[in-house]
Amino acid sequence: MSEEENKPGNNQGMEYLDDAHDPAANMIVDPDAANGADAFAAATQEAASMEPKTSTPEADLTIPGLWDEVDLPNPHVHNDSPMFKRQALDPTTPGLASLKIAMRELDMIMEARGLNNLTEEKAKTLSVPDRRMVNLSRNMSNMWQDLYFDEIDKEGNWGHHLLHNETKLTAGKVNPAKMKDPVLAIRATFGQGSQVQVPLWNTGLWVTFRAPTVQELLDFEQKTRLEKMNLGRSSNGMVFSAVEVYTVETYMRFALEHVISVNYLFETADHVDELLTVIRSRDYQQVIWGMVCAMYPDGYPLRQPCVANPDKCDHIDEVLLNFARMGYLDRDKFSEKQALLMASRSSKRDRKWLEEYQAEFTFFEKRLPLGKGLTAVLRVPSLAAQIDAGHVWVDGISKATNEAFGARLSEMDRVRHIMRSGALTNLRQYSHWVAHFEHQIDPDSAPIIYDDYENKDRILELLSEDPEVSAKLTADIMDWIRKSTVSYIALAKSACPKCQKEPEDNSHPHLIPIDIGYVFFTLAALKISQVEGAAL
Repeated sequence: MSEEENKPGNNQGMEYLDDAHDPAANMIVDPDAANGADAFAAATQEAASMEPKTSTPEADLTIPGLWDEVDLPNPHVHNDSPMFKRQALDPTTPGLASLKIAMRELDMIMEARGLNNLTEEKAKTLSVPDRRMVNLSRNMSNMWQDLYFDEIDKEGNWGHHLLHNETKLTAGKVNPAKMKDPVLAIRATFGQGSQVQVPLWNTGLWVTFRAPTVQELLDFEQKTRLEKMNLGRSSNGMVFSAVEVYTVETYMRFALEHVISVNYLFETADHVDELLTVIRSRDYQQVIWGMVCAMYPDGYPLRQPCVANPDKCDHIDEVLLNFARMGYLDRDKFSEKQALLMASRSSKRDRKWLEEYQAEFTFFEKRLPLGKGLTAVLRVPSLAAQIDAGHVWVDGISKATNEAFGARLSEMDRVRHIMRSGALTNLRQYSHWVAHFEHQIDPDSAPIIYDDYENKDRILELLSEDPEVSAKLTADIMDWIRKSTVSYIALAKSACPKCQKEPEDNSHPHLIPIDIGYVFFTLAALKISQVEGAAL
């Protein structure tokens, strides 16, 4: 690839990492990686001693026929370069059809067709199209994360990189010439995926992923479908908001099995399980985004119908989407110290280092007094804590229902009972956000700390019984979760080329948040179908 082809903003999608950022020197299996008990101080000294690097040149957006500029003139969002270029797509070429499907629109359709709150009798009389609509709604709910998208802090300084001195800290791909594995190098040169390094801003790590093979994607797709079937058997298709635990666990384990490099000092031989305990849950989207970038670092076709004026405008925008430009972070939430520490991509971090990095966030810990000497202390949980809490809550309710009623309840009655049980213990869906409870019984004594799952869940169940306390605690937790969002995956809003109207989306004034997990699953299915079709 020539230097001209490797310029930012060109068709290749992602920039190559330079020699200093080469993950090959920091492989996950490397036993000689640098460590240190005082890794935080060591990393600080190392980063401080680094020579300032020349900043990556801005993309020239005026080159005729190259990229259409989609940067928006607003004070909160800054694009280094456009995230797509418009081009006519081959009608036979598979591509994404629409990156954002509004659950509210689907719910309106369901309501208009009388498919919400189905009775047992009506469920038996549904037509085949209506049954498909109900199944679509349930399957999409499993993958849609309303909390992540609807509670985003809309202000801030959103961009693709964090700046330290003159260095832009952002995702990049590994040059095939630097890859040790010949098959991975050949795969990259054939455009079948690459090795991509992405930052986990909430956690404080740099992680390098390799693209999965088609066989691995097939195994992943089947496992995801089996997880949904298992959930259906245990709760008969009922969807809790916390049911995403099944999706989160399956996706995260698959992604972390494809990590080839991470600047973390492991304490055990089980790297996947240990990373689940280290990576913060707010980096869930970043991890999946890294996998998508590794699969398609040079972009992917997108056919986007007009969503701003769909009743009158029939335009379909055909573009080549640059996934690397869909990763945003709020730079106002990072301190100079955090930027300095993230500038060191190669030094190994231990848990002490990571906690000190995370403690720099102003939202690191939140204390919520609940009265009567009881205080809830909030922290951003790890992926493992989120997964464990979800299993305990969802599986516990399903198991209790089955043990109490067996086969005596009809399918719809069982669903209703599970939903009512979930509503009565609503606060438990946030148990992983509660680091611990403090109970100050005697003002002259230290408070009693409850940080184990069992006692936290029992306290949350108790608080759920008081509507006023439950509503206030829920609102406070949701507000804090919103403030703890430092990065997410999105498309910049732009006007339809035909009707010139901009899409309306209340989740953010200038960006359209994307469920990258849904995108990843769709891309996996498309790639599998392409290979299967070619083999026929």
